Amino acid sequence: QAFSKQCFVCHSSDNLALDHWAIPKNEGGNFLLYDANTEEMFLNVAVLCGSCNSAKGERRPNEWLDPRQIRNVESILTQLWDRLKAATVKRIMSADCG
Repeated sequence: QAFSKQCFVCHSSDNLALDHWAIPKNEGGNFLLYDANTEEMFLNVAVLCGSCNSAKGERRPNEWLDPRQIRNVESILTQLWDRLKAATVKRIMSADCG
C-alpha cells in the first residue's frame, strides 16, 4: 500500500517486484538492514516494475535516479517504517494486556 501498488519510478502496475533499494543484493543487502553505528534498523526495499528493475540492475539509487526521485522514495520508506514500528508496538501492548 505504501507504493499504491505502483512502481515508484514510472508508476506502472505491471510485473511489480520487491527490489533491494539502497544496498543491492550483490553487495550483501537484505530487505531489512541494521546500522551498527546508529543501532537502528531501516528498510532496504522498494517496489519496481519489471522494466525499471531491469534498468536498475545491481546499482545503487544514486547511480540511476535523480535526487528528487531518491528523496521521494526515502520519504515513503520512512513513513512505511514508522507505520510498521507503530503496528508492532500496538501488537506488543495488546498482547501484554491480554
